[in-house]
Amino acid sequence: MTTPPYEDFTRAYLTEVGEAVRRMLPRGTEAVDLLAKAGGGGEIRAFGNGGSSAIVRSALLQLHAQAGLPVNDAMMSAATLAYSAQQDGYRTAFARSLAGSIGRVDLVVVASVSGRSANICETVQLCGDHRVPVLALVGGDGTQMEPADGMVWATGTTDQQISEDAVLTALTLATASALDPDTEPLSARAERHLDALAAVDTALLGAFLREATEAVADVIRNRRRIYVLCPDGGPLALVGEHFAHNLHWDAPLGVDGVLPPLVVCDPSLADMSAIYNDHPDPAHGVRQRLRSASREDVVFLLAYDSAGRTTREAVGAATVAGTRPFLLHRDGPSHSGTGARDFRLPHFDDFALAALVQSVAHLLCRTTRAALTTDPAAALSPDDLMARDLAPLRELSDTSLNERHPTMSVREIHTDIVRPARSEIAALSRIPVASIVDALGKTGALSYCLKLQTPGLVLCGSAVTALGPDVTVRRAAIDVAQPGDVVVVAAGGGKERSCFGGVTAAHMQTRGIAGVLVDGMVRDLAELRRIAFPTVARGTTPLNYDYPAGRQDGAVNVPVDIDGVRITPGDVLVCDEDGTVVVPRDQVAAVIAKAHASMTAEEEKWWARRGQSLGAVQQLANSGYTII
Repeated sequence: MTTPPYEDFTRAYLTEVGEAVRRMLPRGTEAVDLLAKAGGGGEIRAFGNGGSSAIVRSALLQLHAQAGLPVNDAMMSAATLAYSAQQDGYRTAFARSLAGSIGRVDLVVVASVSGRSANICETVQLCGDHRVPVLALVGGDGTQMEPADGMVWATGTTDQQISEDAVLTALTLATASALDPDTEPLSARAERHLDALAAVDTALLGAFLREATEAVADVIRNRRRIYVLCPDGGPLALVGEHFAHNLHWDAPLGVDGVLPPLVVCDPSLADMSAIYNDHPDPAHGVRQRLRSASREDVVFLLAYDSAGRTTREAVGAATVAGTRPFLLHRDGPSHSGTGARDFRLPHFDDFALAALVQSVAHLLCRTTRAALTTDPAAALSPDDLMARDLAPLRELSDTSLNERHPTMSVREIHTDIVRPARSEIAALSRIPVASIVDALGKTGALSYCLKLQTPGLVLCGSAVTALGPDVTVRRAAIDVAQPGDVVVVAAGGGKERSCFGGVTAAHMQTRGIAGVLVDGMVRDLAELRRIAFPTVARGTTPLNYDYPAGRQDGAVNVPVDIDGVRITPGDVLVCDEDGTVVVPRDQVAAVIAKAHASMTAEEEKWWARRGQSLGAVQQLANSGYTII
């Protein structure tokens, strides 16, 4: 079995995190100033979804524990959010929790890698209405969000996990600088942190990661349990929630046939109140958790000091239960003699330490997904592991219209475009997509995720583009489309809601429109097939968008990018059951000629070879293969 290159991957990943933090530093002083001014008497509130929740709560704990500043002690609970979602009010849950006290708030901190979360956007809008400054931490270049007051602090990368690590690191360092500006400026504090990050022993961490990956992958395959516990609480307990979230949701995300594992995290607030009421001992809570552990379960213990009583008792309880314990700690001796696999982290303060532990969780998430999806005999490279970003799986890579389409202007409707001749489009429609891709030099093909939802049909026509999922923008594109055109809806690849269905397709058919390509989801599949309307999309879902006209910015007939392929209005889209290709309108004639010549030559070559040996065995023998 080939050992995956954990050491090189660990070094590459931590280097990228460091580079993202460095990209954020030029605007760090502005962030420090916002945080420092807000500490003058008013309240500070913070909001984030998913992993960003742990990030902003760590900053709140830092502000409250080290300076006693008034903050929202806990964000909206899971129970409250679930209830709000059932009441169709989730997108305003954060804003509603803020609205009653916004007059007392000096600063709102929001974290959202995509910058597109409805909950976060509503909160930023509310702050703008009340002139409350916002410190918005986002992935990408930051153009997806514009608070009326305050700033956007962007990571410069659309990699979800690297962005989360950079955001937690930068926010932690900025908060420390705002609370104690005379001790060390942000620049010096950041350089010290980044030097320590660069000095992490990636060989030892890679070895720890390899063993942890094998254990976690085994647990997931065999439906055992994973425990993520922080005996000492504090910011490590918050990042422990994120650690558990990664193992439960993200490690198996997108892996066919693999179910999320059962992950047991630190005792909840309700559990802890009961524990302290009856037995005021932190170690008791961890021991109680591990009473349910079984042999071969995996236990991750996140600790400040491995010599602390709670950590020692936790390691002992995990060992007695026959589990496979993994200990991450900053101080104290190794516990390898007890059977625990441990890694000693560099000497960061408690809050900066949490940022590095979060990176370890993200490393483990990627290597576990690779272990679950890759042939055990296959060799993985660091590039393979770095490419296992969550963003494409969660539609987060393209963080805004402007980032996705940096040269275009939103809120513009272009009614006139240049199209190839109808005879050229007709000629392309008779050429297989595979042959067109060959004629384009293996370029122009869209992702295999965009599939023809109406089998047996061929889609071919000039592109009329609609940027964004807004319903009125899409209708405007239909209005300006001419017979034979293909409407291209650049909806960002989202899979949560559909933005096209049977009624719209039937209307487009009456106008002679050739078909539609949706970078997202569609619905009414049976109707689309019944009326034989060529439709390309990422998939189907019955849940569609529901918002008023003009709710989101968009544009008609501007260049758009889908799966890294630029589509300019008037380019020709051709789609069959092999996939979809974009033919630039100024290359149509050349592509037709080249494809015809290539198909003719290919047919003649195979006709000449009919019934004959292909000579492949002799070719391999000549190149050094052993023929047995």
